[in-house]
Amino acid sequence: EQIDYYCSDEETAHVVSRFGGRLNVIPSEITAKGISKASGILEYISVCKADICDAAAFGDSENDLEMIRCAGVGVAMGNASDGLKAVADYVTDDVDRDGLAKAFEALGLI
Repeated sequence: EQIDYYCSDEETAHVVSRFGGRLNVIPSEITAKGISKASGILEYISVCKADICDAAAFGDSENDLEMIRCAGVGVAMGNASDGLKAVADYVTDDVDRDGLAKAFEALGLI
């Protein structure tokens, strides 16, 4: 389970101080400990008996950082934060300028 939220740094600090021991709290996202976009990918890969090297993850926000690092190919959208772009294997165009289609083509997926 995941909760997407939008609140001030002060409100986020309150959530962390109250529930941080039981929850993962990262910018704009709260999940149960041990549950993340990356753990979801790893579970899916396991069920499919696939290799993580064959997985591609696409993100544009700091809450995608772990997922981008986990996948065989991590793709940051052009509108992503500089921090996410720095860890991505590939940076594509903005999401609203056909970034996904351009990345799919560059990766040979289409």
